[in-house]
Amino acid sequence: MTADDIIVTFLEKLFAPGQTLPVFADIQGTIERIADDETSIMTLKMVSDRYPLGRYKLDALSMAVSKTSKWQGTIEDSEECVGVRDLQTKVGRMHERLSAVFKKTMTEFDLQENGYMTETIRALLTQPPELICGLYEEFLSVPRWTSTSNACTASQRPSPRATT
Repeated sequence: MTADDIIVTFLEKLFAPGQTLPVFADIQGTIERIADDETSIMTLKMVSDRYPLGRYKLDALSMAVSKTSKWQGTIEDSEECVGVRDLQTKVGRMHERLSAVFKKTMTEFDLQENGYMTETIRALLTQPPELICGLYEEFLSVPRWTSTSNACTASQRPSPRATT
């Protein structure tokens, strides 16, 4: 069993069902001790999945995105050798997915914190143009409009005078 395995096992026990979730800052240093980049990133994703929507979840996802970005830079700076392209592709996809999850989670958190989260809005989180239209429709007293090409057009948006 490696040191990384011990750390991951420890964290899994901290986040076991029925346990009080730790403050993210209290475990951040432990996670930073994980030497293997992939293990560190996957552990951060596991930790973020266990937290409810909130600051700790966002901190864990942000750290995962940052570590993936650094790993990507390290790989790009390395000499060309067998398997490097495959690893670059894998890490690139991982970075894209984690970035998308982070952005979606941050958007969901901001909407919830400001009282704009409804089931209709939650369903649109991965579709930014539709999300904007949905927010207009849910929270402005304007008539509903239809969207063309999955986005509201300028002519369909209410004029500033129409909302007052």
